[in-house]
Amino acid sequence: MNHPQILRQSFRLLLSGLLLLSWGCVHRIHVTPAPPAASTAPIARSLQVVVPFLAVEGADRMPGIALFEWPARDLRSAVIDYIQSRQTFASASDKPADLTMTVKAWLRLRAGSRYQYKLRLETTISPSKTPQAGVSALKNDAAESSIQWSTDSNQPLIAEMAQAAPDDPLTKILESAIRPSEKLPIKSYLVEKDAAGQEVRWSTASDQAPIAEAVQAALDDLLTQIEADRLLY
Repeated sequence: MNHPQILRQSFRLLLSGLLLLSWGCVHRIHVTPAPPAASTAPIARSLQVVVPFLAVEGADRMPGIALFEWPARDLRSAVIDYIQSRQTFASASDKPADLTMTVKAWLRLRAGSRYQYKLRLETTISPSKTPQAGVSALKNDAAESSIQWSTDSNQPLIAEMAQAAPDDPLTKILESAIRPSEKLPIKSYLVEKDAAGQEVRWSTASDQAPIAEAVQAALDDLLTQIEADRLLY
């Protein structure tokens, strides 16, 4: 490669960098909110956290923002870490569990003299669709039959067991296992939080702190509502 070609490539790279600076900065968001204290009303169930999407609206029209990235997996990790730290549930992860929390998220951007953010979380908690291992099949010595909690025909047998031995631990396990969707209703929660970012300038840094604060406030509000409903879980 000769010197003129090297100079042309260097010039193109320099020009690309200048254009990026003139258009705006790159905002890559990563949040790690931490709760102030552990929960005083823990729920003795495991939780799977699912974030099917995180929609960012308005960033493409904001002055000074060339690129805005906040992946859904980052919010999912933040929710899991927050719940684990707060100890609202016995455990929280992205793996199958007793309950499934689905969090649909939107971050809307507006610009006045400062960036304005609105975070919206639409959350549902429902019993998991997959029965837990070790509960799906239990043996009743008196009836000499295998009891499948997902089978409707076993309802009379469970009722008979409950009448004969209402305090028997096996009866209580089966009663709580059969038709979990009837025992545990799907609960819905809506949380919205506003946050004001930095001044609108092309050289401004990404607004990590205001968005992280909005996430923390939203999760605190959300889990406070969930803990108030703990008897449903």
